[in-house]
Amino acid sequence: MNAPKCFLMLTLAALLALCAGRLPAEDGKDAWISLFDGETLGCWEGGGEAGSIDPKVEDGCLVIGMGAMSSGVKFVPEKAPEPFPTTDYEIEYIAMRRMGNDFFAAMTFPFGESSCTLVNGGWGGALFGLSSIDKMDASENNYSSYVPFKNKTWYVFRIRVTEKTITVWLDDEKKIEVNTEGHKISVRMEMNRYKPLGIASWVSEGWVKSIRYRRLTEDEVTEINAEADRQPFRP
Repeated sequence: MNAPKCFLMLTLAALLALCAGRLPAEDGKDAWISLFDGETLGCWEGGGEAGSIDPKVEDGCLVIGMGAMSSGVKFVPEKAPEPFPTTDYEIEYIAMRRMGNDFFAAMTFPFGESSCTLVNGGWGGALFGLSSIDKMDASENNYSSYVPFKNKTWYVFRIRVTEKTITVWLDDEKKIEVNTEGHKISVRMEMNRYKPLGIASWVSEGWVKSIRYRRLTEDEVTEINAEADRQPFRP
C-alpha cells in the first residue's frame, strides 16, 4: 500500500473512532471512550431523591443542582457507546463545585458485582475517600484524607479498578490505593440509587465538563495485580 493511501485510511479510521465517542489510543493503551458530549445528557439521567434538582447541560457542562439533600445523575447503559466494564478499567472526570460546602461530584463506580463511591468534599467540604470499605464509609476507614476543595475550581479525578485494587488520583497525584483482597467493598445506603455508575452532590452544585473511561490492557492488569500481591494486607 502506498504512503498517501495508507495515511488516508488511518485518518478515516481516526475520524470514525471520534464519531463513535472513542478517542485515539495512546502509548499502546486501549482508547478512551467519552461518556459526555457537552451538549446533551446522552447516557445520563436524573437519579436523585425527593427534593433533588433535575440535571441539565449548561455551557458545555453537566450540571448537578443543589438540592435539599442529594442530587445526581445515573448512567443509562442503553444509551452508551458500549457496555461499561465492571473491572479492569479506569475512569476520569473533571468537575468543580460551584456552590455549597459538601461533596459535589461523588462518583459511584462498579467494582465487580458491587460498587463503591469516591467522595470528594464530604462531611463539611474537605473529606476525600471511598465509601465503603468493610462497611466503613469515607469518614471511618483508613484510606481517607482531607483536601480543601475550593469552589469554582476544576479538579481532575481518575479511578482505576482491577479485581484486586482500587486506585484514585486527584490532579495526577495518587491519593488512594487499596488492595481489596480481604476487604468488602460497598456503598452507603443513600448511594444505592446511583449504582452501578453515577455522580452525585450533597446540598451543593457540581459541574462536570468531561467524563471518559478506558479498558486496561492485559499487560497493565497483570502488572497492577502482581504489585498488589506484593503488598502486605492493610486493614
